[in-house]
Amino acid sequence: MAGPPYLHPEGVTVHYTEDAYLSRVLIFYWPVTTAGSSISSRHRITIFTKIGHASFPPFQVSPQSSYYGAVAQLSDERQRDEIYRVMVFSLAKYFDTLPAASKENGYDSGGRTFFDDRHAGKIANKLCKVTNPIRVLEDIQSFYSSSSKLQQTTPRPPSSSRSTTFSSEQKQAIRLAMCEVVDTEERYVSKMHELLFNIISEFREKSCTKPPSSTSPDAQALSKLFPSCLDAIFTVNRGFLDSIRHVLETTEDSAIESIASGDDEKLSSQDFLGIRAFSRVLCDWFPKFLYPYKEYLYAHTTFSALLSSLMRNHAASSFSRRVRETGEQKLRSMLMEPVQRLPRYSLLIDSMTTPLPVGEPSLKHLAKARDVVSEICAMETPVSKILDSLTITYDEEKAYRSLSPTKFLSSLATGEDMVVMRHVPRLAVPEEEKEREKEKEKERGRDRGGGGGTLRRALSRRVSPPKREQREQQMLKENLPPRVLMPTGQQKDPLLMELEMLRRENAALRDMLDRCTCGVADSGGGGPENYAYR
Repeated sequence: MAGPPYLHPEGVTVHYTEDAYLSRVLIFYWPVTTAGSSISSRHRITIFTKIGHASFPPFQVSPQSSYYGAVAQLSDERQRDEIYRVMVFSLAKYFDTLPAASKENGYDSGGRTFFDDRHAGKIANKLCKVTNPIRVLEDIQSFYSSSSKLQQTTPRPPSSSRSTTFSSEQKQAIRLAMCEVVDTEERYVSKMHELLFNIISEFREKSCTKPPSSTSPDAQALSKLFPSCLDAIFTVNRGFLDSIRHVLETTEDSAIESIASGDDEKLSSQDFLGIRAFSRVLCDWFPKFLYPYKEYLYAHTTFSALLSSLMRNHAASSFSRRVRETGEQKLRSMLMEPVQRLPRYSLLIDSMTTPLPVGEPSLKHLAKARDVVSEICAMETPVSKILDSLTITYDEEKAYRSLSPTKFLSSLATGEDMVVMRHVPRLAVPEEEKEREKEKEKERGRDRGGGGGTLRRALSRRVSPPKREQREQQMLKENLPPRVLMPTGQQKDPLLMELEMLRRENAALRDMLDRCTCGVADSGGGGPENYAYR
């Protein structure tokens, strides 16, 4: 699962769900077509979970594969959907490629195991189609793009060309490099001070004292944009600056004297230039950068999207006004300062290392300090944090329901323009409802000279769909529930009124009818014999 994931916007379909063990699950699907053919026989998948991501190159779903057993865990409806077969197949393959350490404790309290075909099928059956796929894809791409730039470090300077003595030019180059570290650190700490005490402090104060009527984000929402690790970064860098500035100032006289002599010098036990003390300070302080910078690197990838979201959702608030007064682009740039500063240390160390002669003790300390910086830059943000930062919208109506209509309605016959329910199972009804229904049925029976069975008759009559749009318009005019359409210009038929009444009063029946996603259509005659439940 190493390396950046495959992410391409063209032809992508994205599905999402949540799992008790894997938390957020995000699957990107691409059909792969061969040259000269419009039919895709191969597929490409990228999967994200809290454990990590995996991208599978183009493949076919072969029944001979050991992963094909997961397809049988899909519902009947989803087994007939090619994309879901591909996704559950890929989930089984993903589970198989996970390292053993990731599968530890892979069972629940009931003794059921995770990471098997059943687990893959359970996830696939819950997957919903994402309705903002391009935004999700671009947010992930933005994260990996910024991370790859951060991890790009310059190679170490070669040591083969080092001299064995200190020349006057080398001394001057080393001292200038030390001054550059201090100067750039002063500017960096000054910017962080401005950000924290001139900008963020006001935002934080206002969020803690905002009245209930205010539409500005609260302190919890603001803490995601201005995390506490930002304060920790300022504190540690201010201490680091004080230390390197002290070394530079206390060694200034001896360094000027050594450079002014103009003589080449061999290595000695004395640190005339102060480079040895300077390198030890770097070794002492850079490990203290690990925690605050690691947390900030994890959080910074969401800042841009989060700021845009806060500005969009709170456009008329005092928060948005303060952002505009500060300058939105300036704020974004200042929030990027710690991320840009970190890899800069490697370049500054190299500028001090290059002029040093062979055997100089400070080389060892500078190399160690550089390794610490490289280690921090190379840290990868956990995929779980990436997933948690994403704004994902999805179509819940397309989610799999554990009780499918075909299994719930034990027999269903379908024609070209009609649907006939041959059997409607008896639904559990509370006793008090049964008594009320008996009384109502007696009243209705006397009114139309008939008895029960009206629901079954209403559900089994012939459908003629051409006038569906007219019925829908009439439904809106009469302000009726969306699943009952009355004939235009006719009185409400008592059979349909009974059906709607039963649907409203009986939750189990309403759920069954809603799952059928049906409506009542009219063939044009307007009488009850022309209705059917669609």
